[in-house]
Amino acid sequence: EQAENTIIDLGFKTCRVRCHGKVARIEIDPVDFEKILNEKIRLVINNKLKASGFSYVALDMEGYVMGGLSY
Repeated sequence: EQAENTIIDLGFKTCRVRCHGKVARIEIDPVDFEKILNEKIRLVINNKLKASGFSYVALDMEGYVMGGLSY
């Protein structure tokens, strides 16, 4: 939830962060892919999620899937 709030606070409306051990997999609306790849935004997200304990931060290329499973 803290990881999702980090992303939402940066202006993303739809966001889910799925945990896979030490990997945070970010799901956002595909229309926001360009925005999340902006260097400043990307670095803020990467640094904050790593500071919260994740070793890796990944973007799900499929985008946000409502009701998607955490596996």
